[in-house]
Order: sequence, then structure tokens, then C-alpha cells
Amino acid sequence: MEIHDRIKMLRKERGMSQETLAKLSGYGDRSTISRVEKGEIDLPHSKLVSISDALRCDPMYLLFGDKNEVVIEKVRRLDDHDLDRLSAYLDGLLDSEKYSKKGESETA
Repeated sequence: MEIHDRIKMLRKERGMSQETLAKLSGYGDRSTISRVEKGEIDLPHSKLVSISDALRCDPMYLLFGDKNEVVIEKVRRLDDHDLDRLSAYLDGLLDSEKYSKKGESETA
């Protein structure tokens, strides 16, 4: 996934229009954001930072991506009930033999 793909993905995940992202990041109109999302424009550092601020993400994520950041972004969207369910599921995974043995070997 490239920078422009991550920008588009995050914008859509946040329910944000191209027009809104353009305004929040200092661009005049949505056509520039459209071109950014198509990979037609190379972003200067200042605009990359402005877009990451508008999307509430780390600029490094836009540049390089990160599997953990994708998971964190999804978790941030959960309500309290689903966070509790996810936490219980993760506890079950971490208590499994697969991870308990891994933890033991790391501390030994």
C-alpha cells in the first residue's frame, strides 16, 4: 500500500469527505485531495504533516504503513462493550499454550 492509498483509506474510515480533508489540511478544494489519493501529486513534508494531523495519524504511518497502526486505528473505533469483548479474546489468545511458551522462553 502506498501513501496515497493510506490517505484515502483513513479518510474513508473516518467518514471524511475529500472536501473536508482539503479544508483541514490547507488545500483550496477537493480536487487536490483527489489527485493526492490517485498518486498524481508528491506531497511536500508540510502537507504530509497537515494531512496526517487532519486524519489524526502519525506522518510515519502515511509514509511507511504499519500493521500495528492499522489494528490500533480499528480498535479506536470500537465502543466500550466491544473493547471489553476484544480484551477478553486477546486474554484468551495470550493465555494459550502458543504464547505462554513463547513468554517463558523470552524470560528464561
